[in-house]
Amino acid sequence: MRKTGKRIAAFCLAVIMAFVLSVVVIDPIDTGAAISPYTLRASGEFSKQNGGVAKENHGKFMGITGIDNGDWVCYSGMNFSSGAKKFIVRYTKGTSSSATTVCLKVRVGSPTGKIIASVNLSTKTGKSWETKEATVNEYGQTLIGTYDVYLTFVVGKGIEEHIGDATPRLDIGKFQFTKKTGGVVNSSQAKSSITSTAFKEWDQYGEPVHLLKWSSASGVTGYELAACEKSNFSSKVYKEQFTGTSCNLYLAQGQVWYVRVRTYKKSGSLTVYSNWSNTVKVTGKTGHAVG
Repeated sequence: MRKTGKRIAAFCLAVIMAFVLSVVVIDPIDTGAAISPYTLRASGEFSKQNGGVAKENHGKFMGITGIDNGDWVCYSGMNFSSGAKKFIVRYTKGTSSSATTVCLKVRVGSPTGKIIASVNLSTKTGKSWETKEATVNEYGQTLIGTYDVYLTFVVGKGIEEHIGDATPRLDIGKFQFTKKTGGVVNSSQAKSSITSTAFKEWDQYGEPVHLLKWSSASGVTGYELAACEKSNFSSKVYKEQFTGTSCNLYLAQGQVWYVRVRTYKKSGSLTVYSNWSNTVKVTGKTGHAVG
C-alpha cells in the first residue's frame, strides 16, 4: 500500500476547473467598438448627455462643465474585462464659490441604474486639478462585460440656479477605473456538479481507483476539483485544475475523501469562479484485487 502523499500526488494529477462568466449589475450591451475603462478618458468624449452639460477645451483634451443638479453624461461600450476595483476622477472647482456640495454618482446601464461609485466633489481647488477616487461596489458580483457608464450629478442646496454661477465653475477633466486582480467568486455563474464516483479498477499496488465525472459547462476555461479528508474542508484541501470533465481518484482501501467541483474562467488578470457544487463522499473499495 502506498503512502498518503503518493495517493495525493496521483489525485492532484487528475482534477479539472471550468467557469461561466456573467454579470449581474445589468445585462451587458453588445457593441462593436468597446473601449477600455482602465485608461484615463477625457470626460468630453461622451456619447450622449442630458441637461446643461457642455464640453470644455483644456488644450490637450476636452472636459465637461456647466453641470446642474440631475445632469448626466454617458460613455457607451466600456469593456470591463477585469472587473472594477476603483473609480478615479480629476476635477477643478473655483475658490470663489459658495459652500456647494456636489456628488458624482457613477451608474451602469442607465441614468437611474445601480450606483457603483460615489465621489464628493465639494472641495474647492482653484485652477489646480484635484484627483479623487472611490471603491467600486459590484454588489457581490463581478462587473465583467461591455456596459454603458453614466456619470450623474447631485448638487446640494444653497446654490444659484446654475452651478457654473455658484462655484463659479466645476470642470470634470478625466476619469478611469482600475482593474481587479487575483480570484473572485461570482455567485450567478453557472456551476458544475459531480455526476459519478464509480469504482474503476484496482491498481498494481492493490489500491482502488475511482473515476470521478462532473457536468460540463460551455464557454469556460476549465474546472477545479477539491478533495479533503473532512466533509467541511477544514483541514488540508487538495485542488487541481483540468480542462476535461473526469479524473481518476486513487484511495487506500476504506479511506474516505470528500470532493466538490466548481467552474472558472480567465478574464485578463482576473479569475472568476462559480460557487462550489454539493460535496460528495467517496470511499476506497474494500476487499482484494481480482485478477
